[in-house]
Amino acid sequence: MGKNLFRNSFGLPALDTFSYIGGFHKELSKRIVMMNLTKNRAAVAMTGIAAFGWVVLLAVGMISGNARADVKFKEATLAEAQKMAAKEKKVIMIDFYTDWCIWCKTLDRTTYSNQQVGEYANEHFVSVKINAEKGEGTQIAKKYGVTGYPTIVFISADAKEVSRVVGYQDAEPFMRSMKLAGEGGLSALVKKSLTKTGATDPGVWMELGEAYSKDNQRMPAMQAFDKVMMLDKDNHKKLKEQALYAKAFAMDTMQQIPALEQAYKEYPDRPEARQAFMILMTHDFHMGAYEVAFQRLNKWLEKHPTDASAMNAFAWSAAEGNQMLGQAEDMATRAVFATEDLRERAEILDTKAEVVFKSGRPADAVVYEQQALMLLKPDQDAKLIKNLQEQKEKFEKAAGTTVSGTVEAH
Repeated sequence: MGKNLFRNSFGLPALDTFSYIGGFHKELSKRIVMMNLTKNRAAVAMTGIAAFGWVVLLAVGMISGNARADVKFKEATLAEAQKMAAKEKKVIMIDFYTDWCIWCKTLDRTTYSNQQVGEYANEHFVSVKINAEKGEGTQIAKKYGVTGYPTIVFISADAKEVSRVVGYQDAEPFMRSMKLAGEGGLSALVKKSLTKTGATDPGVWMELGEAYSKDNQRMPAMQAFDKVMMLDKDNHKKLKEQALYAKAFAMDTMQQIPALEQAYKEYPDRPEARQAFMILMTHDFHMGAYEVAFQRLNKWLEKHPTDASAMNAFAWSAAEGNQMLGQAEDMATRAVFATEDLRERAEILDTKAEVVFKSGRPADAVVYEQQALMLLKPDQDAKLIKNLQEQKEKFEKAAGTTVSGTVEAH
């Protein structure tokens, strides 16, 4: 649904952004769905608004090498993977996913297909995928406290957690996450920061801050990011700008908004900029500043004219607030034609249906909902189809009619 896509775009609620945009909680997704902070799908990485100011968004700063060296996931149970890891003296990388998680598909399509990621993972880990809603996956996800997707948990052969990644990450930060896990996790990194060379290396402190972030330790994380900015004060290594965003994502909401505004203004071309944009636009809506949100979106679209999830997010929020419905319909229409992903297009059409319904045109809403349903596959999109059918029935009741068949897209 449009609302599911909105949740995918933003990860967890904007008012609690101590997370990485990208991953999101199933229960929250039942309401409104970047974020790329997607599907940002985008970009906290995130947390996004995924659990540490993400830090999810829709295709945010995706990196995928020209050469393909996909992560090779074993067709094995967790018990079988543990035996392999013990024999090969490797760490296990568990990718927890669900069928409805668009960010999980983005992770497969972009990060896992990156050559460096694939080569490193295949050399250092026994990698397995676990559907958190099927079979033994439900209990394994519960055991490791997994509630948002995607979540990647690194464990030892004896099932002890080493580290984890919550939400979508593109190739570069995911490489750092894998190396951290391969080197022993947070405790090993703390020891490294206390060595003579580590104490003055901004790269080590950046890794440490990110590790604290993943472990939901705000204050140590922000202190580490401050250390990065002090050691790379002239930004020669480009770590000062990265730390500026990372620290902002780690803050609570009251501090986060002005910090993100500053980071976004100073470094608008970093991958994290999309995450910041999505969080800031969400905040505009929460504050009732719809015109500000609209202006912010238009400025973003000047550089990113095909960002369908951002347009969809604006349209859904406007519909929820019953504000700027004309602009919302225009954005939803643009978004429909900006994406080639049929499921995403269906979700955007659902958003458009909600917008025109709020505009007093229930018959048009039925038409758009029908178009959305025709794009979905019953064997893959059963839950979404059920939700959209319920929406369609609501619109039909309001319109006093039943609509079927096809019509031209508007």
